[in-house]
Amino acid sequence: MADLGAGWDQPEAIELLEAADEVVYVVEPLLHKLESAAARRNLLHLEELRQSGKRVHGLANKAVAVRQTESWLQALPERPACLLPSVDFTLVAEASWQGTLVQAHPKVEPQLLRALCPWLQRLQHAAGSGGEQAAEASKETAAAGAKGMLRKLWSGG
Repeated sequence: MADLGAGWDQPEAIELLEAADEVVYVVEPLLHKLESAAARRNLLHLEELRQSGKRVHGLANKAVAVRQTESWLQALPERPACLLPSVDFTLVAEASWQGTLVQAHPKVEPQLLRALCPWLQRLQHAAGSGGEQAAEASKETAAAGAKGMLRKLWSGG
């Protein structure tokens, strides 16, 4: 897993994208960023990756409930796999100063789990890694597996 940030055109990033089995990109609800030349290049590159057989997933980050939300979602090249909620920056700063991850904050973790678990469960099912068991298990058990996966990622594992 690698976070490329804005450096998609760097040789190392291109190499990672070409080697990846799956690509997850994240967009924010700032239309001017989506309309930038760099974003247009990245969207073209995502389409090339998709056409080469890679699975590409879009996540909408910092989603807020404003009247423009639907317009923003329609401006995206595809419907996002999930909408990640906007997190109060005060909590982000507080976690940083405490040396903790904001994802683990009691006000933030439940929101992220609600947003991410359905998508993670679909990924598990599509990959065949636990999908059959999750289908037979209760919804709670499947959600616990996705939660465990998220906690492991959040803690650097």
